[in-house]
Amino acid sequence: MRLRTGLLSILLPLLLLLPVQGAFSSTFEREILALYKSSDGQTERENEIFFYLSRPLRQMGFTVRYWDIDGGNPDSGTLDRVRAVISWYRGAAMKAPQRYLEFLDDAMDRGIKVIVFDNFGAYQDRDSKEYVEPGRINPTLSRLGIMYFGDWTQDAGVLRIVSKDSRMVELQGAQDLRASAFFYRFLEHDRNLRVYLSIERTDRPYAPSPVIVTNRNGGFALSRYIYRMEGGKVRLLLNVEAFLREALFPRAEQERIALLAESSDTATARTLEYTTALLKRAKLPFQVIDGQELAKLVPGDLRPFTAAGLILKGDGGLDPKVLEDFLDQGGGVVSLVGGDFQKLASVLGQTRGRGRPATRTGFRFREGFLLGEGLSLEGETFLWLAGTGSPAADAEILAYSHRENHPLLWSVSRGKGRVLSWNWNGFHTGDFQGFILESFLYLRPVGVAATAGLGIMFVDDWPIPMFNVVKAPLLVKDTEYYTRQFWPDIKAIFGSRSIPYVSYVVFNYNASVEPPFGSGEFFVAEDQATVEIAREILESGQELGFHGYNHVSLTENRTKVNVAVWPSQQAMEQSLQAARREWIGLFGEHTLPYAYIAPNNIISETGIAAVHNVFPSIKVMSFLRSGAGEETRSVFGPHPRFPDLYLIPRTSSGYPFTQAVRQLTVAAASGAGIWAHFIHADDIFDPNRSRGMSWEQLKGELTGMLDFVGRHYPWIRFVSLREAHARLESLDDIGVEYRWLEGDRLEIRSTSPGLPLRIRMNGYHLKSSQGVKVLYQYRQMPAVVLEMEGTLGILEFSRR
Repeated sequence: MRLRTGLLSILLPLLLLLPVQGAFSSTFEREILALYKSSDGQTERENEIFFYLSRPLRQMGFTVRYWDIDGGNPDSGTLDRVRAVISWYRGAAMKAPQRYLEFLDDAMDRGIKVIVFDNFGAYQDRDSKEYVEPGRINPTLSRLGIMYFGDWTQDAGVLRIVSKDSRMVELQGAQDLRASAFFYRFLEHDRNLRVYLSIERTDRPYAPSPVIVTNRNGGFALSRYIYRMEGGKVRLLLNVEAFLREALFPRAEQERIALLAESSDTATARTLEYTTALLKRAKLPFQVIDGQELAKLVPGDLRPFTAAGLILKGDGGLDPKVLEDFLDQGGGVVSLVGGDFQKLASVLGQTRGRGRPATRTGFRFREGFLLGEGLSLEGETFLWLAGTGSPAADAEILAYSHRENHPLLWSVSRGKGRVLSWNWNGFHTGDFQGFILESFLYLRPVGVAATAGLGIMFVDDWPIPMFNVVKAPLLVKDTEYYTRQFWPDIKAIFGSRSIPYVSYVVFNYNASVEPPFGSGEFFVAEDQATVEIAREILESGQELGFHGYNHVSLTENRTKVNVAVWPSQQAMEQSLQAARREWIGLFGEHTLPYAYIAPNNIISETGIAAVHNVFPSIKVMSFLRSGAGEETRSVFGPHPRFPDLYLIPRTSSGYPFTQAVRQLTVAAASGAGIWAHFIHADDIFDPNRSRGMSWEQLKGELTGMLDFVGRHYPWIRFVSLREAHARLESLDDIGVEYRWLEGDRLEIRSTSPGLPLRIRMNGYHLKSSQGVKVLYQYRQMPAVVLEMEGTLGILEFSRR
């Protein structure tokens, strides 16, 4: 169970592909499919889309392909190349309207926008003359945010404008109901619908009808409110350019993040995996835009997001105007990889790249960026590659390398937004995950994220087989050390802080991987100390977990730390059956373990299946969360193959509170908000893990570590592993939405109470709050940790 710098493997990547609440999808092709009807007297060059929309569409960077819908619906291959489908029909009838509705549904399923001008065009079957029932039209139309209920009239005397956005619907003249004299009853269906014009029928008791609208799937603009003829000339009432922008690039209604990433590169792919897993735990919706799509992006494509993360080693074909437009709208951009940027350099607050990436050593984060009470952070040994650029003259440097004093992280203002540039490749290890989340919170005027707020303490290899021998550096027998020093001190340290813990027992340290699987080491200790301590743990109400029949990792693959290799799953299960019999005989069947730790933090899928088969009582397995070596790593969450098995990986280990452990602790608390730390009983005998310290010194280091967590993260609550499991499953089930309202107010809606939230304020301060309780208000940085008391919370902020 050793956590060594530079180790940890990549296993269970499927866990990172779980769907995210509020996931967003769209397509980024450059072609617009323009639909017209020849039966309406339209042609490819004689139609309203050509007259009024083709120019603004070209200016936005699109090409327009015209399609006569009377010739049939476009096929699937055509849709593969399309960004949006725009229709502008003059009449209400068409051939096979049912199949047309299916075509529109298919388009929206693919993330293609649908924008309807004038007549929807599919109300009636041209051949049969039968009208399509609203019950069939509405499943399609409702995806544009409205539902159709007929009740047509041309009587302007009973019509009244209820609301209008004059900048959108009165471009070249005022809306005039006497001239329009046209009404259909539509009902709002989308809570995020943007309504630019609504009309009321005064002789009816129902709500106003929204007739010009947009939402995330496109837009709808009803006949006669788009333009009118005056003196033989067309007077556009609808600002078609602004309407297209809203329909094609809907503004962000909630917090939402775009991740522009190169997934074909190993290092950037790992960074992307850690980032997406972290955002899922933070309950921040996101969309990954793959590197192959970047060249297709146009200014406006990032408008549906509040922040964008770049996981790129270079420009990737991305037009700088895409980021500039986003920043001008107040968006935030973080570049998570130090690359060789040329065209993007200026917008990222750096000079154009020159030369080759260079290795740098260590880091120094100044106070104020990382979460904590006046927390600064240093590391002297971590090696990383710097990008080829340098910070621009207007950049604020937030971190440097330790040895060379080379800029590692900087921030610049661009437009109305903020840019954060990481000049390294450090995130691919996963050891700095909390720094990723902190970056996204730092970009926003007010950053918000869900957190868990849990602390879990693991004692691995305990109680351990004791051999009644004197081993260096001690002058007493191992049994005496464990029973008279280690165990009383550990109980006192945890007990004085009311910290629960879980111990993991291993029955033998032999290298047997084939039957027969004997026993004996567990009983060698004087006075059966190992057995008695295990029983004491069970009787005390603390948790006793399972670490294995022996300390050989359950994998068929040879590893650096294993002295033997298991020949088959059957052999693994035979050893586990022997351990199960030993457990029942010593402690009783009712105490069978709830949790399992993989020896050496290494296990294969075969090994997981073996444990699952033999020990159905085991509901939690723990490996490691991060790293780049051979040890197994996982996210927090259910196993994809065995949904009744929950994975709770560890985030740090050991007694010495080294710079590396401090950094991992900060990353865990500020990331998922789960600090899962493990220690060993026998660390005193390993000069690498003990760093040559005495037991008194190691105790001091551990208590200093716990004091550090208590000082900087007092909102972290230490819980038993069972409680952590139940709490995490409960948090997993909570849906949440972060929505900005007028007046610098943040509305937070959740499906259940009790969700902890991190709030970071950049230039703002929390003025008032409703529906939440404060868990901790930071004194030395603008941050607060809250908890939802119900399902609705309102936070009001004011500028500093």
